[in-house]
Amino acid sequence: MSGYIGKGKSVALIDGMVGANNLSDVDSAATSLTNLGITSTAAELNYLDITALGTTEASKAVTTDASGDVVVNEGNLSVYQGTGTSQFQVGASSNYYWDISRDNVVTGDLIISNKNGGSVTGRMRINSSGNIFAPYNSTTTSLVVGGDGTTSNLGARVCVKSPISAGVSQNYAININDPNTNTAGGQNLIAFSHNGEDYSAANVRASLGATIDGSGAGSLVFRTGGYGSQAERMRIDSSGNLAVTGGSVSDEYGNVRDVPAVGTKTTAYTLQSADAGRYVQTSSGATITIPNLVFSQGDVVTILNAHTSDSTITCSTTYSFITGDTTNKPSVTLAARGICTLLFTSGNIVYMSGNLS
Repeated sequence: MSGYIGKGKSVALIDGMVGANNLSDVDSAATSLTNLGITSTAAELNYLDITALGTTEASKAVTTDASGDVVVNEGNLSVYQGTGTSQFQVGASSNYYWDISRDNVVTGDLIISNKNGGSVTGRMRINSSGNIFAPYNSTTTSLVVGGDGTTSNLGARVCVKSPISAGVSQNYAININDPNTNTAGGQNLIAFSHNGEDYSAANVRASLGATIDGSGAGSLVFRTGGYGSQAERMRIDSSGNLAVTGGSVSDEYGNVRDVPAVGTKTTAYTLQSADAGRYVQTSSGATITIPNLVFSQGDVVTILNAHTSDSTITCSTTYSFITGDTTNKPSVTLAARGICTLLFTSGNIVYMSGNLS
C-alpha cells in the first residue's frame, strides 16, 4: 500500500507503520515528522551529526570514541545542578573514585572527597573566601596557600597569611594544637628531614617544639642531631629565660662568654666603636688614643700591654678619670705587662681602672 506525501513521492504503510523514502524532500524549516512518529525537526536531528566521535562540537551531542574518551576542544566542561549538590567524579568504578562537589547551590563550599571501597570520606574543603581546610570538616583553622602575591612571597612553596583582626594584638598565622588536653610534658614538634619524600623519624635532623609543663605553661625547645635522634640544644622557658645545653652562644666575634680580641697593635692605634666589648693588645711600645664622642654609655674596652715597657694612653675625651682620682687626665701610663679597663658613661666621659699612673 502506498500513499501520497508530496512532491510526487510516496510512502509505504506496512503493518500499521509508516515508512518513507527521500526524507530530504521534507521541508525541514517548517515541517515536523509527526506522521512518522518523529517529533524532532531535521535541524534538531542535525545536532547528532558528530564529525569525529570522542570530540565536542558546538551545539552537538557529546559522544565517546572507541576507547571511551571524551575530549573538550578549547572549551570548558561545566557541571550544573539546580538543587542539592553538583558533583564531578573521577575513578575506576563506583566504589573507587575521587569526588568534587559543591555543598550548596549559591554559597556552598567546594569539597574534595574520595571513596576507596567503603564510604565517601571528605578530605579537603575550600570555602567561599578561598580558605583551605584540611580535614574538610574543620571550622576553626584556615590555611591560605599562595600568600598575598607580592614579590616577598616569590619562590615559596607555601605561604601562610595571618588573619587581620582589628583590636587583636596576636593574629596566629599557624596554630599547632596538641590533641591531648592538659598533658604535662606533651610536645608539638615541627620536624626538618631529608631523603626526598621519606618523612620517617629516622630521617629527621632537627626539630622545633613546644613542651608543656605541669602548670600548663609552655617552653620553646630546639633540638638537633642525626638519624632520628635529636638532643635538646636550646630552650626558652615560660619566663623568658634562655638555656643552652651542650654548646656555646656566639656572635660575630665568637663565644659570648669570651672577651674577643681586636688584635695586637705594634704601632699607634686609635680605639674604634667596634672595639666595645673587646680587648686590644699592644706590643713594642705602641700607644693608644681614646677618641672623643665615639663610644656610648655602657661601652667597655680592655687594654692589655703585652710588652716589657710602659705604654702611653692618650685621652682625647673631654673627661677622663682614673677610678678613685678626681683629676681629669689628658693621658695615662699603662705599666709593662699591665691591663686596664675603660668604662664609658657617655661619648665624652671615660673611667679607667687597672695598672695605670
